[in-house]
Amino acid sequence: MNETQVYTAIVNSAHFKRDLRVVYLVKRCGSKVETDLVFSTDTSLDAMTLVTYDKARFQIGFCFAMPSSFWG
Repeated sequence: MNETQVYTAIVNSAHFKRDLRVVYLVKRCGSKVETDLVFSTDTSLDAMTLVTYDKARFQIGFCFAMPSSFWG
C-alpha cells in the first residue's frame, strides 16, 4: 500500500511574526517512511494546491541546476 497521508494546520510563527499554512506529508512504502514539510505565508491556499506549487518549484529549480552543473 503506497498512500500519502496529508496533515495541515495554520500556525503562528514567532520567527516570521505571522501565520503560516503548514502541510506535513507522510508516505509509507513497505517499512520505509518518507516525510516532507511544506509551508507558505498564504494561509488561504489549501493543502493540495500548496503541494502542487512546491512540486512545480522543485522541477523548475532542477531544470536550472542541471545545465549549470554540466557547463560548470
